[in-house]
Amino acid sequence: MEKPLDEGIKVEVMFHVGNCTVRSKAVMMFPMWATQGCLQPFEFTELEEENRRKLENDLKKFLDSSAVSSPSSSVEKALEATSSSS
Repeated sequence: MEKPLDEGIKVEVMFHVGNCTVRSKAVMMFPMWATQGCLQPFEFTELEEENRRKLENDLKKFLDSSAVSSPSSSVEKALEATSSSS
């Protein structure tokens, strides 16, 4: 986003994670400025339990797959090996 929304404004968010499509009401939180524009967190206000479980499972899968293919995980392993050999 180029310009943040006002903190506390009520919105409806919709996004995809894995096989899960989330559409729910939320309230905007304080923005965090980035290199180009800003990132703005939000808090769900009406996320149904079933959708929460689906989102949680797909986020876990996404994070697990990112950790496996992430170069930082290789760096972490190398650092662990170095520190254990000292």
